[in-house]
This record gives sequence, structure tokens and C-alpha cells, in this order.
Amino acid sequence: MSRQLFTLAADAGPHAIRVIIAPNDLRAAGAPLAESTPAWVAALYRTIAAALAEFPLSMESNSAMDIRGMRKEPKVLLAR
Repeated sequence: MSRQLFTLAADAGPHAIRVIIAPNDLRAAGAPLAESTPAWVAALYRTIAAALAEFPLSMESNSAMDIRGMRKEPKVLLAR
């Protein structure tokens, strides 16, 4: 899978790629901020949350984790 992503990214070019890295899905759970969190961290989380807001919350993926970061129950397909 990573080889296909690399090839896709190389074909698209860096101008067409945006990478968003977040500690969790900020659309579903919000930012894990404590009282002692530096102001720059809160600003960074707001920037990440704004970038994630462009994507629907109900996105389905083949990931083993759901949008809250919890393990999904595997889907069982029954043969007919």
C-alpha cells in the first residue's frame, strides 16, 4: 500500500498534496488540551481542526480504527 501511495504522490507532484497529521480526529473528540498546554499547541490544534473540517465526519475507510481512534469491529461477509 505504501508503494502505491508513494507512486500516486510522485505522479501528482508536491503542489497537489496536503498532509494532515493529528493526535486524534479533532472533528470527533476535540483537542486533548490541559491547563498547562502552551498557547502554540492550542493554535496548532485549531489549524489542524480547520484543515480536518473540510472532510465529512462520517468517512468510511478500511482502517482498523474508527474516527475516535477506537478499534473497529471487523465486518464479517457471509458467502452465499
